[in-house]
Amino acid sequence: MSFLRKVGYGLGIFGPMLGWVAAMQYLMYFYTEVVGLSPAQAGLIYLLGMVWDAISESPDWRHCRSHPQSLGTVPPLPAIRRGSVR
Repeated sequence: MSFLRKVGYGLGIFGPMLGWVAAMQYLMYFYTEVVGLSPAQAGLIYLLGMVWDAISESPDWRHCRSHPQSLGTVPPLPAIRRGSVR
């Protein structure tokens, strides 16, 4: 699969991922400021959720057709996060 096609798949999922990242940032604020958890405890909640998701859904990447879109969305997300924190 060409690099341009991978970028195209990545751009297709970029919008939904942007909403997901915004929701996760709001939840981090909610956990730390409203609930009163420390940032480490709130991060642990995310970590446990991601570990559970990785264990329960372990896909076989050789046969998964959506893998290129996953690769295309990862690089822009840290840049968006850095821009929204300032």
